[in-house]
Amino acid sequence: MRTSVSLCLISVAVLSACTTAGGSKIGFFTVEAPVFAKLGDDAFVGKAVGYTDRTGTIEMTSAMTNEKCVGSFAYTGARVGAAKLTCTSGATVKAQFNSLGPASGYGVGVSSKGPMSFTFGLTAQEAEAYLTMPNQKPPTKKLQSES
Repeated sequence: MRTSVSLCLISVAVLSACTTAGGSKIGFFTVEAPVFAKLGDDAFVGKAVGYTDRTGTIEMTSAMTNEKCVGSFAYTGARVGAAKLTCTSGATVKAQFNSLGPASGYGVGVSSKGPMSFTFGLTAQEAEAYLTMPNQKPPTKKLQSES
């Protein structure tokens, strides 16, 4: 009986996922990461799920209109990849992304709704540095001048 309980507890500990500071859940066969995006004049939140074959799925919902976008992504290089999404409004998105680490990154894309910028695996506060709305210049770090 003791052995069964010990094996069960060890199995649960081994099979449970680790969570990163950005909210990504890293398991043995998948990585689930929060997604923050700006698409056209709208803001979206959702998640991306990555698999061991370097592909995955993305789903996100508008914070303003409840529009949903779903799609897939694949790494095309060591730290870069491409994604395609389709939204319930009929909009389509093609995007490229760069990874910042094993479960986080940022990207940009184009769609029939306008430009898109997005992050995955970052907190909402961290994502702000990578997200831009149309007609807004991407944020740049301010340099402090020495006086």
